Order: sequence, then C-alpha cells, then structure tokens
Amino acid sequence: MKVGKMRNLIANNKLFKSKEYSLDDIIFFYTIYLALTVIGSNIFINIILDIPLFIQVFNIFIGILVLFIYWLAYYKKKIKPARILLLAIIFFAINVTWIETQGSAGPSIVFLMAMIPLIVFFSPRRAQTISLIILSINVVALFILESFYPEIITKYESDSQRSFDLLSVMVIFLIFEIPLLQFAKESMLKERNQALQSEERKTSMIANLSHEIRTPMNAILGFTELLGLPDVPKDEQKKYLEVIGQNGKILFNLLNNIINHSKLESKQVTTSISTINAIACMEQVHDSLLPAAQLKPDVQFSMNFDKNESVTIESDHTLLFQILTNLTFNALKFTSKGHVTLAYTLSERHLIFRIKDSGMGISNKLKPFIFKQFRKGEAEEQHLPMQGAGLGLAICQGLTNILKGDIWFESEENMGTEFFLSLPLVWSE
Repeated sequence: MKVGKMRNLIANNKLFKSKEYSLDDIIFFYTIYLALTVIGSNIFINIILDIPLFIQVFNIFIGILVLFIYWLAYYKKKIKPARILLLAIIFFAINVTWIETQGSAGPSIVFLMAMIPLIVFFSPRRAQTISLIILSINVVALFILESFYPEIITKYESDSQRSFDLLSVMVIFLIFEIPLLQFAKESMLKERNQALQSEERKTSMIANLSHEIRTPMNAILGFTELLGLPDVPKDEQKKYLEVIGQNGKILFNLLNNIINHSKLESKQVTTSISTINAIACMEQVHDSLLPAAQLKPDVQFSMNFDKNESVTIESDHTLLFQILTNLTFNALKFTSKGHVTLAYTLSERHLIFRIKDSGMGISNKLKPFIFKQFRKGEAEEQHLPMQGAGLGLAICQGLTNILKGDIWFESEENMGTEFFLSLPLVWSE
C-alpha cells in the first residue's frame, strides 16, 4: 500500500476525525493498532520460520495484554492508566525481544527506534521525559549484558532466518508508522495555522471594538449634553431621546454579544428549561426591534403568523430570545430596502423559526465562514459601515447547540437571506 493512501486511510478513520480525542490520544490508539499489527504479523512469521514455542506464546500473551489496554482506553475511557500499561509492555517487550532474537543484531533495534517517536507523541511531557530516561538506561544495560554475557542471548538458527525476521519487522513499521507521523505533522501544522488565523482575526476585531463601542457612546454623551442646553424644543428633546435610546440598545447588544461569547468559550452557559409560548416569544422579538426597524422607512418589518395561535415548546426562553433577536437584528442591519419577516413552520417533533429578509444576501465565497467567530460577512468583504464585532452568528450557533437544535440558512447574493432555527418541541436530557 502506498504511503499517501495509508495516510488518507488514517485521516478518514472515524476515531481520527473524532473531536472527543486529542492528537496525543489518537496517536496512542494508533500505537495500539500498530502493536497489534506487529504482534499478529510476528505470530504468523514465527510459525513460518519455526521460531521457538516460547516466542510464539510470548507474542500471544503480549497481544492479549494490548487488547486489554485498548478495551480499557476506548470503552472504559481510562486513557491515562492505559498509557502507563502500554509503556510498561513496550519496555518489557523490548527486553524479551532483545534477549530472544539475537540482541542488537536482531529486530529489537528496529522495534526500539520505531517506538521512540510514538512514545514522544502519546506521552505527556513529564511522563515522556521519565520514559525516555528509563528507556535509555534500559538499552545501555542491554548492550552491557550482551557484551559481557553473550551466552544468555538466543541466536537465530541461520542468518537468513534473522534477516527475514528483521526485514519483516522493518517493512511493517515503514508501512504503518511513516503515514502516522505525516498525519501528525499535518495535523499540528493545521492546528497551528488555524490558531494563528484565529488570533489575527481576534486581534483585528478587538482593535475594532474600540471604534464599535466609541460610536454609540459618543452619540449617547453628545445628545445627553444637548438635552442639558436651555430652551431645547420638546420635539428636539424627543428626537434626542430616541437617538440616545437607539444607541444604548446598539451598545447593549454589542456588550451582550461579547459577554455571551466569553461564556460560550468557557462553557459557562446554563439552561433553564420551561414551557414557552413560541408565538409570544417571536412577538417580543418583533416588539423589541421595532424601534430599530422604524429607522428604516423603506423596510417592512412584519410577522407572518396568526398572533392568536398557540404553539408551545420546551426550551430556555432567555437563550431562544437571544438567538432570534440576533438573527432578526442581523436581517434588519443588512436590509436597506424591502422586507424582514418572522415566521415559523411546525413539524411533528420540531418547531422551525424562520427569519427572512430581502437584503444583500450572502456570497458563495463567504457561506462556509458565516458561522465563524470574528467574521463580519458582507460588511467585511465589501467594506460597508456596519456595526458589530462579528460574533452574533457564532453565538447563535453555539446557543443552538446548547438547545439541541440546528441552524442553517439559504441565501442568494443581492436577493436576500432566510435563516432557519429548528428546535425540538420536547426537551430530552
């Protein structure tokens, strides 16, 4: 099998794609797979080469122990003790292999050199240092033992037998270990690049936050000072208060998103499940954003459902209200003319909230990134003067996951966008 194909096989493995395990854990599991492959191959080769029965029994015994370690790590989720056991078995196997397969002239050196990078990868830093020190002392002791007491080292019956055993072990490690190391290297580079890109976006958005906060604050402070002037007509006072209120809401929404993003990152969001009147919740969203919609006379902001209907759902009212508010606020923000409509669709087990607008839409280029944090979509792409920190949709997705729902969208550039929020009607733990 080609190395490239083997690497792809590793990358597409269900375990390797799981987010439940770290890269260290994945390499630990692969080391178990590799050990089982080597042991199985050795059992087969030993039978062909007529190796002494003791070595064959030893291989079977080690194989059973490795299978136990896999069971302990994968099914019982006790990875730390499983790692310690595997390290102990590796040390034990190196010593027995060294003595029973002609010492440094046999396959034990290949086995040793192949195990070192795997130990480095799957062992925590402290355990890794201790393991390598013990291994180094152990190997030196084996060389000394072989030099001063050569009679205890079991030799092969012929050089061809030794060469075949050595070659078979080497080929197995080349086929299975090199693709793993390439996969590990690519994974670490990918994680590093993603971290750097995330840091760059975060730095850019944090720098932009000063502007995003300063703009509504300046409006609030400025119009507050104007209200303090003598002889300000009542009509003007009313306009000033509307501007102050509107900018206060913008500032509140921005700060709320930052706080909620921090809670999501630190996994501190809690839920309070209750029976919610979904129609009433959508009306609250509509009423809370109506003043913002009224600032856009060319936008019709409406609800496409009967207010007298009764649709209940078991969920968290606060989180649901926040998701719907963020989605609707975004729809209003990116729609300069046309309509923004709140609606819903009821299925047997789910309630699907729908927020549709006739705004600028989302380009195909940006669709894969629309739920990523610190992205500002079309405003960022087209350099439009839109408020926000690029957190709203990322927060919506995070809160939707907490509510055990799904969120998606359909959009056509320059035609509009429709967001869908699907939540289960009945909450289940």
